Order: sequence, then C-alpha cells, then structure tokens
Amino acid sequence: SIFIVPNSINVEQIKVEYKIPGAWGDIPVMPELEKGNVVVMTWDKFIQIDKEILKEYIVVLDEVHQTLIDMFRIKKINKLYENLAAAKGQLDITATPNKLNFSEYSYILEYKQEVQTKYNVKIYNEINDDTVCNIIRNSNKFALLKDDTNYLNFMKENNPTKKIDVITSSTRNLSKTYKELVSKGTMKKVEGICNTSVLIAGLNIKEPNITDVIIIGVKDMATIKQYVA
Repeated sequence: SIFIVPNSINVEQIKVEYKIPGAWGDIPVMPELEKGNVVVMTWDKFIQIDKEILKEYIVVLDEVHQTLIDMFRIKKINKLYENLAAAKGQLDITATPNKLNFSEYSYILEYKQEVQTKYNVKIYNEINDDTVCNIIRNSNKFALLKDDTNYLNFMKENNPTKKIDVITSSTRNLSKTYKELVSKGTMKKVEGICNTSVLIAGLNIKEPNITDVIIIGVKDMATIKQYVA
C-alpha cells in the first residue's frame, strides 16, 4: 500500500514515527517503493510512479480535502487523480469533510473519538498587537499562525521573556523546534511557536502544555480546524 500525504512534513513525521520507507523532496521514489510493503510519500512523488506498477497497490490518500483547497496545484492534482485511477484500490481520509462530494464514494466509514476535545474559543472582530502580546505573555505555551513572516518575527522580538521559535517554509530546516516537532511531536525547549501555514496539514503536535492557539487572518474553516486540532 501507498500512503499519500500533502507535504514533506507529514512524510518526515510518519517515516520516523512508524519506521516505514518514505519519499519527498530529492529522495527518489522507486528505491523507497522497493524497501517495504507500506510506503509513505508526497503527491509529487506519487505522480512519478508508472501506472502499470500502481495496479498492484492499494492507495490511501490522507487529507483528501486538500485537493479541493490547493487549487494553485491544479496540474499536480489532476495527475494525482489520474494515477489514483490506475491503482488496485483507493481509500480517502479526512478530518475536514465539509468540502467533499460524498456521492463519489461507494461507502463511507466514520470514526469519532470517544472523548471529544473541548475548546474555549474567543473570536475578535478586530485585534491589535497588544492583545496578541498579552495572550502570549499569559500563556503556558502557545502556537501562533499568521502567513506573514515579518509579523511573526515582530511578535518574537516584542516578547523577550518567552522562548519563541519562528517557523516558515524557508527556515524550517534550520529550526531545532521544527525537527523536534517532526520527530517527537513536542516543543519542550521553547514556550511558543510563531509559524506560517507550513505547519498546518497533518502535523501531529502532542504537546499537552499548550494553553493558547492564536490564528490571525485565516478565513477558511478547514484551515482553522486543522491548526487547532
């Protein structure tokens, strides 16, 4: 079976956590495919596999709703579905099903946690820097999402009493916190992360001490749910 995830972060974490082969970035897909019966990879790597080979595989497409959100990747999405059609079987998985057309599925299996997480949510029509800084200063640990690197660095600089790491697509491989999130799902050495949407889809952060999650400027409900979860 082939497990497909939206981005390299997911592959890195799954590969480490479950000790299975995986392909992303510059890692060639075919050698990884030959290493085991279960392989994880990004969309980009999956579309490189010959359709004849895929006839032997069951394919699991995780975060399937992303194919309806990331329309700027339309060429890759079209090729993704072309290759999926060649597979022996296909399973789609999502925790954000509101964008899906359920009539396309032959059956639907739903799973819910026995204990549902309860969140205290505050929505601000207008928010200023002082409000955000106040939340950060009073938090045990926090996570802040905003697609603005300058703003994230500004928040770090204006909260010197907190150990904060800024994680973006261009800096993530230089971040020790990023490596810890991928390998262990924790952020023990810092008190907060300020990140762009690079950390949204599928990354499992198992940090029990986070008291505040701050999301600024995001209107897509699926993205908000993904980050809070």
